[in-house]
Amino acid sequence: MTGLSSSSSQLGPKNLMLGQAIHAFLLKCRCQSDTDAFQGNNLVNLYSKLNRLEDARQIFDEMPVRNTITWTTLMKGCSGVGDYASLFRVAGDMFRGGERFNEHTCSVILEACGLLQEQRGGEQVHCFVVKSGLQDNVFVATSLVSVYSRSDCLGDAEKVFGDMEYRDVQCFNYMILEYGKAGCGEEAIGVFIDLLSSGLDPNDYTFTNVISACSGDVGVQEGRQLHGLAVKYGVLCETSVGNAVITMYGKHGIIEEAETMLYAPEERSLISWTALLSMYVKNGCVDKALDVFLRVHDLGVGCDSSFLCAVLDACSECRDVELGRQIHAFVTKLSYDSGVHVGTALIDIYAKCGNLQSARLVFDGLSGNAMITMYAKCGSIEEAFQMFNGMNNRDCVSWNAIISAYALHGEGTTSLTLFENMKEEGFAADGITLLAILQACSYSGLWETGLCLFNEMELKYGTRFVIEHFGCMVDLLGRAGKFSEAIDFINTSPFPDSPMLWRTLINVCMLCGNLNFGILASKSLLELEPDEAGSYILVSNMYAGGGLFDEAAKVRTVMNDLKVNKEAGCSWIEVDNKFHYFVASDMDHPKSDEIYEKLNLLKIQIKMNSHDSSDLCLVADPS
Repeated sequence: MTGLSSSSSQLGPKNLMLGQAIHAFLLKCRCQSDTDAFQGNNLVNLYSKLNRLEDARQIFDEMPVRNTITWTTLMKGCSGVGDYASLFRVAGDMFRGGERFNEHTCSVILEACGLLQEQRGGEQVHCFVVKSGLQDNVFVATSLVSVYSRSDCLGDAEKVFGDMEYRDVQCFNYMILEYGKAGCGEEAIGVFIDLLSSGLDPNDYTFTNVISACSGDVGVQEGRQLHGLAVKYGVLCETSVGNAVITMYGKHGIIEEAETMLYAPEERSLISWTALLSMYVKNGCVDKALDVFLRVHDLGVGCDSSFLCAVLDACSECRDVELGRQIHAFVTKLSYDSGVHVGTALIDIYAKCGNLQSARLVFDGLSGNAMITMYAKCGSIEEAFQMFNGMNNRDCVSWNAIISAYALHGEGTTSLTLFENMKEEGFAADGITLLAILQACSYSGLWETGLCLFNEMELKYGTRFVIEHFGCMVDLLGRAGKFSEAIDFINTSPFPDSPMLWRTLINVCMLCGNLNFGILASKSLLELEPDEAGSYILVSNMYAGGGLFDEAAKVRTVMNDLKVNKEAGCSWIEVDNKFHYFVASDMDHPKSDEIYEKLNLLKIQIKMNSHDSSDLCLVADPS
């Protein structure tokens, strides 16, 4: 029977043929014992692992002797093919037959309850576990944590975890993971500290989970410390840990450290490249994002839908319809063009570039949700609402799309009305819904409504805060002229050291022409990012926009003294099959004199038509 056990440990047609040959040999030799279930258990295990559940069931039914392992093995087979109804029937038969349940049996049943988010079933098994005295078993307790977490009962999961007498690394890892999913970064780090205090060594899964949790209610400072610990424990070379660090830095806008991290893992997977590319798009570095795509293509790395969506987002941001068409052809070649996510990204490109005909062609076969977004981004809010109104089956995504559409157009009151209608129809608001509502309040000057909603997010809607919600609140307070409150809000938030929040405040100060608070915010930003060129340029532009050109020049001088450089942004247009490239302050173009003459005329017209100096932000000429 050693050969049978070995063959069942691997999958594949050759192993099936070998297992069937051994099975036939056993039948021919009549080796099946009437008092020992060992051979039958191995046969059930073999066919279960090869997804031959009917054969496994037949062996099970013909076995003269069964034990706990037999029943548990068959249940694992049912779970492996997703037949949970049969799994629960087998468990019921086992219970009625008086067979003893062990920790592995309970774990298999609890895993099924967790996958189905069957809280009630999990609670029933939990009662049985306590009655059987298995509640202290680490496998069973970890499974209970999984059931309650997946059923959105994090409090019950915490209680089970807290009552455990012994926890292994896997159990700690799971609790950290669940806290991270729920946006409870502080709690995730607390469990990580408990793991270290218990004398256990964290592994690569531990660091992947806890670093990923740093995008919730904890900031970049904690992420940097965890990065250092990952180096200390020698797990930074693991691809999953490196990807987590890249994503963490990217979410907080710390581009240079994320770039450095790309070269730390021994193996740079597509996930690593996707994380870096998405980070560039999110932080406005479109040229670098497209460079990543070209590099991945040159390396011959296969692309998936997530990577292609990130590339399409980059094309959308730079409004380059020709490049978008080329990527579209590449996507079609790989047969990803029919997917909803990729299709929506393609619609977004064509819509932003004003090519509605191509957008409509892509839309054919896609969902109404994508069409709502397309019409909204093209400025046709009426057609977006008609599309929404004509949908027979709306889901939460549909409501989010139409609420975001009205928010984008500054119609905050309409967004709020739709939000109430959404709740009346029984749809639960998620983090995306509430972010759209906060944006609507910000763009429409409804700062008191936005502040009230923000304060209700966790208690009333059960939504965990992420940094984007805080950024939206800073923008909302700033647009309302509440700059002092905005600074207090940042300092008392979980992200006082986040450059993103201070950049948001500086931008809104520039928008509203409030230089005094902009200067205060710039001091905090430059203290946090003394080596980030983009921060210096933002502050320099703020001074220039306020007419303080000497101060703007001083910032540039400090930047040069520190040898902080930013790669010059480049734009280009195609005229008569010839590309014309432009860089800020560039004088190399053969028609530079004509270009700057036209630019000066435009400046004069803007000044003449500007009713408020805060509407105008012109940096001094390079001369």
